[in-house]
Amino acid sequence: MSHERFDSRLAALLRTLTPKTKQPASAAVLNQWIAQAEGKLGQEAKGGRLGWLVASSVAVACVQRAIDADGRQLFLLKGGTLLQHRLPATTRPTKDVDGLVRGDLDAFLLALEDALAEPWGPLTLRRGEVEVVNAPTKIIKPRRFDIVIALRGVTWRRIQFEVSPDESGIGQDFEVIDPPPVSGFGLPDPDTSLGSPCAFRLHRRCTRSLTPTNRQIPSTIVPAT
Repeated sequence: MSHERFDSRLAALLRTLTPKTKQPASAAVLNQWIAQAEGKLGQEAKGGRLGWLVASSVAVACVQRAIDADGRQLFLLKGGTLLQHRLPATTRPTKDVDGLVRGDLDAFLLALEDALAEPWGPLTLRRGEVEVVNAPTKIIKPRRFDIVIALRGVTWRRIQFEVSPDESGIGQDFEVIDPPPVSGFGLPDPDTSLGSPCAFRLHRRCTRSLTPTNRQIPSTIVPAT
């Protein structure tokens, strides 16, 4: 189990914003604040990406409030969303949030209802319909659902989650990630974020293997005859 806290590129980027002293009064105001921040944060926040990052950070923080009877958080980040936090530069935008569920998927979905019942500052969250993902290699199929975020009864964002069961026990280990602060938008900051270390280790190995070197690598291509 890893208790070391890893720096987050996203957290460092958003920490440059001055915290707001008041909450957004409407979804329109929140969108306006995000648009203003895009100009301050530079290219990495352009193209509507910042709004998704803020919304997904809130959604992940709320989903990670789902715990079991022992107080253990059931949801770990993985995939592209985790890499956004762990790589030294922000990666390309992801369209959904990938996660690993420690324990039974149905028990997680029940715990999630309690986790989402508590608002996040002025934001309220609810889970959409659960869809079973047909993954042939999985004994227990992953689940896909939307987390709908609303402000004063008006839907602000929908963040799609895809969660997989922990069939191999890798969820026993985890990384504590410095979560992106969202106080620059008048929202409460998350305390911590947990991720599966395996996705980052795999990416690091792949990146290392693709790094150009001076060593001559034998060709595996058979010439045409």
